[in-house]
Amino acid sequence: MTSAQRVIKAIAIGFAIFLIVLIFSSILIGLSMVGHIFGLYHDVSKELTVVLETDYAVSNLEIDVSTANLELVLGSRLMVSSTDSNVRAYIENGTLYVEEDDFDWFDTINDQVIVQVPTEYLDFVSIDAGAGKVSLSSLKFSKLDLSLGAGNVSLRSVIVTDEVEMDGGAGKVTIEDASFHNFSYDGGVGEFEFTGTLTGFNDLDSGIGTMTLHLNDSEEEYTFILSTGIGSVSLNQKGCSSGTYGSGPTNVQVDGGIGSIAIETM
Repeated sequence: MTSAQRVIKAIAIGFAIFLIVLIFSSILIGLSMVGHIFGLYHDVSKELTVVLETDYAVSNLEIDVSTANLELVLGSRLMVSSTDSNVRAYIENGTLYVEEDDFDWFDTINDQVIVQVPTEYLDFVSIDAGAGKVSLSSLKFSKLDLSLGAGNVSLRSVIVTDEVEMDGGAGKVTIEDASFHNFSYDGGVGEFEFTGTLTGFNDLDSGIGTMTLHLNDSEEEYTFILSTGIGSVSLNQKGCSSGTYGSGPTNVQVDGGIGSIAIETM
């Protein structure tokens, strides 16, 4: 065997080993993600560890989690707690950063990240979620940016005064007792339900799945701009085709995807 042939053989063997490792790793990662997404992994009580606790006031939050369940709540002081040792938190230029650095693919326990803020009002909140659940309650923001993954999302009594941008994932999104101004929602795969008040201009893309809007104001307060997709669209239990309905000060543009859309007003 010549030197050139030995080099070629070595490269071929190395490439084959690389492919085997890549395939094996992909299978393990895929199985692990399926477990986290569909809840096959169990919730076991793990001790919460305080990652950061301070009286320092922040006006912005940027949170990036891969698979841990996230809770953002009102508390007596600024505090970040987690059962995941890979979570770190730090403050820079008035912004609290919470990051899940690494993910243990073989961990069968759903970790928790709890962020408590001492004031109900924050200027800007950005959350990039992975396979875990996301829960926000009793908070007020100027701007909210949510990038959702595969976990279910629950927002309760959340007020956003300037702008909401939300990219849907594969889980169920439930928003209750909310007040959103300029709400932009790009639907993913799953069920979406909103109960509350919309003001300004709102652009909702249903994606794949059902969308239900329970709006607090009367129909006269809205201008509905509807574009039907593959599925049904109803306004106060009356079937609608593509077009504009009403002439109220609040615009709600709804683009139908695959699935039913139901809009109800007071």
